[in-house]
Amino acid sequence: MAPTVKGGIWKNVEDEILKAAVSKYGKNQWARISSLLVRKTAKQCKARWYEWLDPGIKKIEWAKEEDEKLLHLAKLMPTQWRTVATIVGRTATQCLERYQKLLDDAEAKESSFNLDGPGTEASAPTADDVRRLRPGEIDPNPENKPALPDAVDMDEDEKEMLSEARARLANTQGKKAKRKAREKQLEESRRLAVLQKRRELKAAGINIRLHHRKKGQMDYNADIPFEKKPALGFYDTTEEQLMNEALKNNIDLRQLEEKKDQEDTDKKKRKKEEFNKSTLVTFQTSENTRNLQKLKDAEQFNKRRKLILPDPQINDNEIDEVIKLNKAGEYARSLVSMAENQATKGFIGQYSHINTAVPIRTPRIPAQEDHILIEAKNLKALTQQQSSLFGDKNTPLHQTIETDSNKNTSKNIPVVTPNPLAVSLAQNNMSIKSNSTPFKTPLNDFNISQKNLNLTEFKHKDELYGKSQKEYMRSRFSSLPKPLNDFELELPVEEDYIDKPKQLHIEKDAEDINKEDQILKEKKKLLDLKSEVMQKGLPRPLIINMELLLKWLKTAQGAELLIIEEMIKLLSHDASRYPILEGKIIGASHFIDNINNNFIFYAYDEIQKEINKQNSIYVEPYIKLINNKKVLYDLNFALEENSDDFLNNLKIYWKNIQKIMSKEANKGSKIEKKLDTILNGYQIRSKIISKKIYDSIEAISLAKQELCCFQNLNISEKNALPKRLNSLRNDLQFLKKRESEEQAKYQYLLEKKNVLLKIYNCSAETKDIK
Repeated sequence: MAPTVKGGIWKNVEDEILKAAVSKYGKNQWARISSLLVRKTAKQCKARWYEWLDPGIKKIEWAKEEDEKLLHLAKLMPTQWRTVATIVGRTATQCLERYQKLLDDAEAKESSFNLDGPGTEASAPTADDVRRLRPGEIDPNPENKPALPDAVDMDEDEKEMLSEARARLANTQGKKAKRKAREKQLEESRRLAVLQKRRELKAAGINIRLHHRKKGQMDYNADIPFEKKPALGFYDTTEEQLMNEALKNNIDLRQLEEKKDQEDTDKKKRKKEEFNKSTLVTFQTSENTRNLQKLKDAEQFNKRRKLILPDPQINDNEIDEVIKLNKAGEYARSLVSMAENQATKGFIGQYSHINTAVPIRTPRIPAQEDHILIEAKNLKALTQQQSSLFGDKNTPLHQTIETDSNKNTSKNIPVVTPNPLAVSLAQNNMSIKSNSTPFKTPLNDFNISQKNLNLTEFKHKDELYGKSQKEYMRSRFSSLPKPLNDFELELPVEEDYIDKPKQLHIEKDAEDINKEDQILKEKKKLLDLKSEVMQKGLPRPLIINMELLLKWLKTAQGAELLIIEEMIKLLSHDASRYPILEGKIIGASHFIDNINNNFIFYAYDEIQKEINKQNSIYVEPYIKLINNKKVLYDLNFALEENSDDFLNNLKIYWKNIQKIMSKEANKGSKIEKKLDTILNGYQIRSKIISKKIYDSIEAISLAKQELCCFQNLNISEKNALPKRLNSLRNDLQFLKKRESEEQAKYQYLLEKKNVLLKIYNCSAETKDIK
């Protein structure tokens, strides 16, 4: 016989048996409950009850507040799902599954379906596809899944389990009930034995009656006549009892009533005084509150509020740069105005005046963010980050408006005052898609020209470039856990009583000092003999490939050949004489003999003379030339102030620029027209296709919803159909049985009627005969 493996999917019969067993045995005797179920263990029965069958489990959809609370608690207490479940009000398995679902939704939102990308054939499997069971796999957690409906024809094992469970659960008599029944049976048998004995004695002539003693009579067999019981205690207290009785008799009832009346009057007086005090206090407090309100109103009218200005938008350096750019632009515009060609005048606008008189609308409050999606993305990033031991940067997190986990209310969204001087860089930062139509020739890229100026909405510079470093550090520090403030104080060891040996200060001899100076001088000489790389402790290469260096040496000529050759010798000498840890030389190494310091100093002097000579030839004249010239930074060349060819050179340069600009403008307009004619049809076609795609997606979603509804309806109909058939069959059997009974009764009455008619006819005939 094959062994039975306990576990698997739960069925409806097993759920019903488990509910009945829990109602009888309670939530502690899981071994006894599991004995009713053949295919389930005690642990599985307990998990099934606490994960699915418990009436306190919420199986409705998750609310937004519950999702926010779950994500907040998952960040505070990761992997502590049982603790989180008690706060959220769900089971630990429900919290874990919902947490994974939110992370999967965030990941799917990031890698959402794009019309430009590949189709669904090349897309990666989703998280639901990964977690879905393959054919042949066993569900590891069947306790939190719905039960399978019962089959019409159950197995023999299931029928036997059901009948045994019915028999055991129907036995409501426990050990105590059995004992009571046994005692009752013994009492009945004892009574019957006494009756049998009395009958036998009566039959023998001995009449035994059960005498019932009347009230006041004495049973001399059981009681003691004329008994005097001794007094309790060690001492005689008769005199004290007499005194107590005398005191009780001497009490005057009128005095007691007067005393009681006096107590009642005192009580009423006390109540009246307390009521008067409370009314006085309330009147005084109301008067004080009125006076305080008057003072507050007076302060509200008289108080001068402090003027709070926003932070400056630009600093002094930026203002200086704007002034320089404005001067250069004015100078260039004056040169253009002098030209005869009118076509080039339109390329440079009038930027001297900023249109600040345009009315500014009230800034629109930005749309509320999806906090749940952003928190899920942050948690997904935190779970995928590497260990901090790698020393990499922290995982970048999305900045969201902080929420209160208990109240689930967002903090106030700061509304930024619009700045008319802020330049909108949103167009410059926009990324152009590969299949989108290019933008037209820019006319107002810098947002300075006065034509078609519409300053309806402005965005703060912080919204474009992110929050400042100060706010970022503050938000990061606010996410740190609160300090525990658990300190342990350790007193220092008192070592005053320990006698430490006194260190004697001994002066060094002159000979020792001379030896140390000599050692330092020798070290300095050895250090001077090394190359400057070794003296300054600069980094050196680990691997030196001599073959590659020699190949490079063959390509050099002249003075460069000598410099490279000396450099290769120095590299090989330092690597072989002073090796680095894990360093390596590929090829033959070279050693350099020690060079006299005089030659080194002589070489330094020659190099310095050559540098001074080059400076006097090239650098100083260039500095003088720069000092006597005006530099136009926008045109990238220098012009002498007092030169005769100043205007002629500038005109020639400007004419060349005009020709290039006109050519580029004509070329750009031609390309723009050509692209408009080519891509116009594609744009219309793409709009139509995108609309069809959206319509088809909506139709598919509606069809899926209808399919799901009809599938659920089909399942419910299949489940209800056997019950209906059984009820109809039972009704039919009942009608058939009732009809057969009525037919039999009708037949019997009909026969009885015929017999009575015959008897009546016979009696009538006999009367007639008589």
